[in-house]
Amino acid sequence: SEEKESTWYTRKQMQKIRCESMIAVRIMNTGRKVDGNITCGRGLEAMTPEGWEERALSKQWVHESVFDTQHHQQMQGYTDEFELATASDNLSRLSKVTAVEKAAYDFDEAKNIYEGDADLVKLLTQIVNQKDEDYDEKKISAESNQRAGALVSC
Repeated sequence: SEEKESTWYTRKQMQKIRCESMIAVRIMNTGRKVDGNITCGRGLEAMTPEGWEERALSKQWVHESVFDTQHHQQMQGYTDEFELATASDNLSRLSKVTAVEKAAYDFDEAKNIYEGDADLVKLLTQIVNQKDEDYDEKKISAESNQRAGALVSC
C-alpha cells in the first residue's frame, strides 16, 4: 500500500543503511571522524573495539557489584532488594547521565538543522521537556529498586 511504502524502508534502503553503518564503523575504528555524507556515527560507538570493550567492562562491573552485594547478604542471612538495586544503580548512573548529555546535544543539533520549521522545533521542544520530566533521578532509582525486587523474588 502507499502508506506502507511511505513509512517502511525497502529492502534496498535497509541494505544501504547497513552498508553505510559498516563504513562508518570502519572509519571510526581508524580514529578519523565520520563524514556527514556517509552517515552519523551516533549509536555505533559500541561497534568499535574500544566501545565494545567499554560496554563489556561496564556490564561486568555492574554484575560484580550486584553479585558481591548478593553474596554479602547471603553470608549475613538477609535479603535487601533495595541494596541490590543501589549497587547496580550507582554504577549505571554514569551511563544514564552520558545518555542524557548526548540527547541534549542531539536536540541542539536538530534545532539548528530545522530552525526554519517552527512547528518541528516546537514539537522537538515539547518532546525534550517531557523527557526532562521523565528523567527524574528519584523516579529512575525507584524503578530500579522495583526491578531489583522483582529479580530477587524470582
